[in-house]
Amino acid sequence: MDETFETAEEGSYIKRPGLLVILSGIGTSLGTLAALYVLEQIAPELNVMGWYANYIIPVGAMLVGFLAGSGYGLASWLTGAKIGKALMLQVLLLQVACYFLAQYVSFLMLNLPPGPTFWQYFDAATRSFAWNNHGQPGVPFGIWGYAIRTLEIAGFSLSGLFAPAILFSVPYCDACQVYMRTKDLGRLPVGCVVRKPRETDLVGQESSLNEEKTAFEAGKKLIEDLLLAVANRQPQAVAELLHHFAPRRKEIDAHTSRVVVSLHHCPACQRGTFLLKQHSGYGDQVVITDLSQSALDPEFVRSLMLRRDDLRT
Repeated sequence: MDETFETAEEGSYIKRPGLLVILSGIGTSLGTLAALYVLEQIAPELNVMGWYANYIIPVGAMLVGFLAGSGYGLASWLTGAKIGKALMLQVLLLQVACYFLAQYVSFLMLNLPPGPTFWQYFDAATRSFAWNNHGQPGVPFGIWGYAIRTLEIAGFSLSGLFAPAILFSVPYCDACQVYMRTKDLGRLPVGCVVRKPRETDLVGQESSLNEEKTAFEAGKKLIEDLLLAVANRQPQAVAELLHHFAPRRKEIDAHTSRVVVSLHHCPACQRGTFLLKQHSGYGDQVVITDLSQSALDPEFVRSLMLRRDDLRT
């Protein structure tokens, strides 16, 4: 059952992940490890946990860890339980425990004669780590095997945080105890299409700079008009301005700078936040700058979405 805690605002509660979320994560962890065991029985040569990239990145452990920890995020999303730092720490500890549980089960399945303990087996297995050399086992790492073991544990455990971490950053409505939805409302041009005159073309360079400056001033005016319409609670004006530039979306995405307009809104109470973010550059060189956030009441959100849909049709 999920727990709730009273916030500073009287009568407001925040749902925190409880037993259901924890059990869901443990369930996917055990299910993943069971599937891994069956796979190793069918095709032992696969050894998924032994997959490494560049001899150091434990991609196999990361993949298994992600699948194992997916239940925490899935259950939190379905129940509306808010992801917090406490849950992230619990998931991390449970993932580490799950890893050692898998190692212990492997120890039991060996049916070793009485004598060696689990920790003796674990130490021997760790020290025997070795890279294959053209299908032949290489020289065991010895004590350095613990470096590989540490990477494997870290890859498995930290990958289990991926699904909860996604929800950790998702906007949340404390009043309704649900995750908010995000709508991409459109783009506004702030820059211009890239044009690179030759270094010797001084006239072309000056013209390009003037063009970009003019486009920036025009974009600044558009942003001011949009924010004024939001401040004056004019959903029709907001919808019409965004609809005007909708057909030019691909062209605007090719500009040196553009403003992405989006809306976070609660599916239950319809409260929302109007966001403007400026994107400058391209590809992995894009710089994102937060320009504005405006809280919206439910009536404005409903009117904006209704008018936006009407303009589309």
